[in-house]
Amino acid sequence: MKILSSIKTFLIVCIFGLYSCNEDFFSTTLTIDPPPHEESLVVTAYGNTRTNTLEASVSKSVGLLEDVGENSTLINNANVKLIVDNIEYQLENDPSGNFEFNYFLPNGLIQFEEGKTYELKVNAPNFNEVSALAEVPMTVIPKSIELDKTETSIGDGYEYFPIDIVFDDPGDEDNYYESGALISLEYYGQSGFDYTYVEFIDPIIEYGISNMIFKDDSFNGLEKSITYYLPLWTIEENPGIEDFLYMNWRTISFDQFRYSRSVEQQLVNGDNPFSTPTQVFTNVENGLGIFAISNENFIQIN
Repeated sequence: MKILSSIKTFLIVCIFGLYSCNEDFFSTTLTIDPPPHEESLVVTAYGNTRTNTLEASVSKSVGLLEDVGENSTLINNANVKLIVDNIEYQLENDPSGNFEFNYFLPNGLIQFEEGKTYELKVNAPNFNEVSALAEVPMTVIPKSIELDKTETSIGDGYEYFPIDIVFDDPGDEDNYYESGALISLEYYGQSGFDYTYVEFIDPIIEYGISNMIFKDDSFNGLEKSITYYLPLWTIEENPGIEDFLYMNWRTISFDQFRYSRSVEQQLVNGDNPFSTPTQVFTNVENGLGIFAISNENFIQIN
């Protein structure tokens, strides 16, 4: 079973096609012709060092107020290639794979290496070729990840169990992190992992599009401790589940950090008529989207 992801590719494609306001907010309605829209390729591609897989979504951008169906923007006749050391690896199209991704690197073709840069090239009929580069971040493994069975409150009226994470941040460069709590589905007699809800109060942590994200501005080169909070009801309603808890711990690139942050901000601000639309970051040349490879580890919580 694949990990359930909160990345909503269709929403992201719509974001790249500009933004709309809530018509019911105003007492007067203005009729405005939307600006002309030139379709661009939108590529969302993620790889990771844990599974050495690469999943990509190839679609087209949509214009302001354009009415499209959920899957109508996907492009299934593209040529998608991963290139490293002058060797090309072909991604296979599988439109039935899942909603978010329609191209996949066959298993066992590659092993992503820390510090190495990979290139993604995409060609599709009636579009210019797009490309992007992604460097694999360095490995940073926490020294400890522990579940504290002492109940605590974080001021919202609910009780939580803290999950304390301690790690040494490398001091020779800026580092970016992404993490989230997982439940091994072996608890339910199935194979795979699924995310479970946690809270946080540390001001350095913020929401990304699929996990919590943070950077090392305030602790570069130092030992750092962060805490997530697992709701008490998670364990009360699922006795014994604490033996099946894991942390998805990733070091990510600056590009992935900026992209995740900008998409999340746009989704949050999208319904606010007084907010300025957030410019969504892209590292795709001649197109839109993100290509990133994370250094990923699933670590059991003690």
